[in-house]
Amino acid sequence: MITKAKKRLLTFTMVLMVCVVAVLSPVSVSQTRVMAAECEGDYEYIYLPDNSVEITSYNGTDAQVVLPDNISGRTISVIGENAFCENKTLETVVISESVTVIQKQAFASCENLKNVYIYSESKLKTIGEACFWMDKKLEKITFPKSLRNIEKNAFGFCASLTDVEFNDGFQSIGEYAFCSSGIKSVDIKDSITNVGTGAFCDCEELLNVSIGKGISSIYDYTFTYCDKLDKVVIPDNVKSIGKNAFDKNTQKIVLKDCNVIGYSVSLSDKIDLKMYTYVSNNIRKDAGAKVNLTLPDGTGKDILLSKCKTVTYNGVNTFLISADLVPAYITGTVTMKITGSDGKVKGSFTSSVYDYAKDYIKRSNYDDTYKSGLNLVKAMLDYGAAAQTYFGINTDKPANKDQSTGKLLTDNKAQITDSRGLSEKIQDKTSGKLQNTDLAYEYMSLLCKSRTGLKLYFENKNSLTLDQIKAKYSINIYDGNGKKLAATQYELKADGKEFTIKINNILPVQLGSYYTVEFVGGGSTAKGTVSPSVYMKKAMGVGGENLKKLCNAMYFYNNEAVIYSKTK
Repeated sequence: MITKAKKRLLTFTMVLMVCVVAVLSPVSVSQTRVMAAECEGDYEYIYLPDNSVEITSYNGTDAQVVLPDNISGRTISVIGENAFCENKTLETVVISESVTVIQKQAFASCENLKNVYIYSESKLKTIGEACFWMDKKLEKITFPKSLRNIEKNAFGFCASLTDVEFNDGFQSIGEYAFCSSGIKSVDIKDSITNVGTGAFCDCEELLNVSIGKGISSIYDYTFTYCDKLDKVVIPDNVKSIGKNAFDKNTQKIVLKDCNVIGYSVSLSDKIDLKMYTYVSNNIRKDAGAKVNLTLPDGTGKDILLSKCKTVTYNGVNTFLISADLVPAYITGTVTMKITGSDGKVKGSFTSSVYDYAKDYIKRSNYDDTYKSGLNLVKAMLDYGAAAQTYFGINTDKPANKDQSTGKLLTDNKAQITDSRGLSEKIQDKTSGKLQNTDLAYEYMSLLCKSRTGLKLYFENKNSLTLDQIKAKYSINIYDGNGKKLAATQYELKADGKEFTIKINNILPVQLGSYYTVEFVGGGSTAKGTVSPSVYMKKAMGVGGENLKKLCNAMYFYNNEAVIYSKTK
């Protein structure tokens, strides 16, 4: 059992972690300062390039402070970092209408601050990081219509703050923004698209939460340790619920008839998008209920819901519904529909591997449990981007770039690394001779447009049919661990003078493996080894530029998959 002291220590640790990271981040406004601070009355200030003023420090001792409309004939647009921080006499402050930004820790640890008034016609857009952090007596603050963002830790540990109201048009609540505050009710408006990790964690007085249409994910720890939280209705627009989002209060979550409450992606084996789907008892009892999956390439399949695996996800009994994808399509959308035996759609949901990967990268910034797979996720995105380029699929949406900003999500090693140098790191350990009186090995190719496979090409010297080859030879294939592959794991085909063996569904961790192929019959045994990595090595040396980069990406993906698999 976790005691209150431990709970608060955990919350403080999470908040402190975020604060430390944030201190290392540059503050854009401060970079634009053009002259040293000047003084007027109790204020120190600097001029900004737009001819406005930033208050950098307040040196007075008044209990009530009404910020002036201007200083030195110029409007005040910014209350600077730490400007009022740790002021011990301030009880009430009125923010002037012209202020657009209140920067990091501007009013943090003001131990007697009770009231903050912001004019309804204010131009304020952003309340900065840890802005009112540890203001334990703060009881009232009014948010203007102009406000769009509250950054992380802004009202953390404001124990006396019981009520806040977000206006229509407000957009984002930062990580741990109201943690350990006295908030009793939260109305997340439809305009709000982001509520950060731990935003309302440890709000012990929180009774009611309303979630608007703009929220697609409820992140980790958002409402954890909210012991009085009675009920939360999860709307259809919520596609995922993070780790410990409601802690032990999961029984209080009210879900619709069906809802995807979580996602994951298999990392070290195939690219498999997993959707954890809550389904009501009424639908569960319907023997004819089906799941329809439509993949990004347009293919689809129907599955009886009763055949899907059931698992517990964050305390909720769910169906695990999976969709296998190939690298070139990881930015594409997977659509899942659940229909009853009456043919009516009970729920429809969309998701993508790309969205999961992007969220994974974001979470790795504050949750160490995501760091172990971070390099593998990035390598998967690079592999996806290279496959898109090589096959000409969704090239306008490269998997390793943020689709909204165009910025790289990875270090793009596959593109910037010299292929010839990389090929020298791959050792060719193939051995044996795959040749007999009827068949002679010629070359191999690596297939990755659909499922990853290794295809071996042989000269069919005597134009034997497939049945004739099977009658004359026992064909055995073994993986890198010496395990014999089942006949369902490979395909044989004879066509005139050509005979092929296709080894199917090679996983990322197996790209460096060596497969042993043997033909037993006709009075002899022909045996030899082949490997996807050897094909990659040769392609890196003599292939076209796009093929080289694709093989680079596969090389890095294999390496990271092997490293990751050893941690599990």
